[in-house]
Amino acid sequence: MVRKTDTSYQKSRLYDHLRFALDKLQPYGCWFCHQPFTITDLPKRGRDKITVHHVDGNHSNNEVSNKVFVHNKCQRKYHVKDNIHKDRSDKGFWKAFN
Repeated sequence: MVRKTDTSYQKSRLYDHLRFALDKLQPYGCWFCHQPFTITDLPKRGRDKITVHHVDGNHSNNEVSNKVFVHNKCQRKYHVKDNIHKDRSDKGFWKAFN
């Protein structure tokens, strides 16, 4: 029998806890698109396809009620759309063109 290293064991437990949290805390899936999370969204190796979004936009507010799980692609779409609609007149770069 091959014994897992301590780090490997801890990573495996963390993975199991995260899967449990996804299933129990957000059974409906992604906060933006409402598609359910799949096993491929959280691979045991490689890059995760799930991230945490702060609902109120304040990254210092780490309360559980302010955090939701979302797909990385949904998070990127949200922030690109958010940045397009922001008033850029106060940015130094844009002042040069006014």
